[in-house]
Amino acid sequence: MVKTVLEVTLIVMSKTLKMSSDVAHGFIFTFLILLYMAFFFKFKAYNYQRFNWWHQLSLIGVAWVSCLSTINFLVSGSSFPWVSLIIAGWAIIVSIGLAIQRKKYPSLLYRKKGKDTSTLFKFAFTFGKKSQAIGSKIEPQKLDLFK
Repeated sequence: MVKTVLEVTLIVMSKTLKMSSDVAHGFIFTFLILLYMAFFFKFKAYNYQRFNWWHQLSLIGVAWVSCLSTINFLVSGSSFPWVSLIIAGWAIIVSIGLAIQRKKYPSLLYRKKGKDTSTLFKFAFTFGKKSQAIGSKIEPQKLDLFK
């Protein structure tokens, strides 16, 4: 619900305030993103820590971009340094995120081990007793078909 209220507030603010002052819009947008980030740090939205970690990193990235954009409105000049800072910031955020994820948050999503493909090929292309199929629990001696 907090996210929905924030999204509606940002849309209304974008429609009204941005027309009059880009700098004021940038400051308020940055403040609201930082407020949402603080709320999210306090109350975890998900019960999977790895997902919470990447959500936090994405919020840090959004705050980084909004701060740089607001500063860009204040300072006139070329946009190349700002784009370079945005790309460098995101690269640093992602690399730090991956490094910490490997150490602190192990993967808790496990797959069932699949069937062995060599056994499947042996079953499909061999001639003889087919009772030794994958998962077969019938002993070949008890079958009259293969005598």
